Amino acid sequence: MILRELDWRDRSSLVTTGSMTCVDDLPDDPALLKQFIAQERQQRDDLITRIREEATQQIEQLKATHQSTIDEAVKAAVKSLAPVAASFVVESAQRRRSSSNTSRPASRF
Repeated sequence: MILRELDWRDRSSLVTTGSMTCVDDLPDDPALLKQFIAQERQQRDDLITRIREEATQQIEQLKATHQSTIDEAVKAAVKSLAPVAASFVVESAQRRRSSSNTSRPASRF
């Protein structure tokens, strides 16, 4: 994971995290210093982009896992209710038949 590359707790020296160096190691030439700063900014931006991409991938994986878990739970619930629903349908049909047979007036012919 990219975040492990950054150790924000180590403050024992004047060197900061990442690839930035101590002030004494910076170039005295302003043009070189500008180039160094530009490189540092580009590296930082690249790291931010990598972190965002990794986070997006992790979120998508979590969404897929979550959706598959929901799908499995729904399938299991429907499967467990299928016998109950089938017996309910059969009993309802039987009740309708028996009530329609008894509630019909007798034929006069």
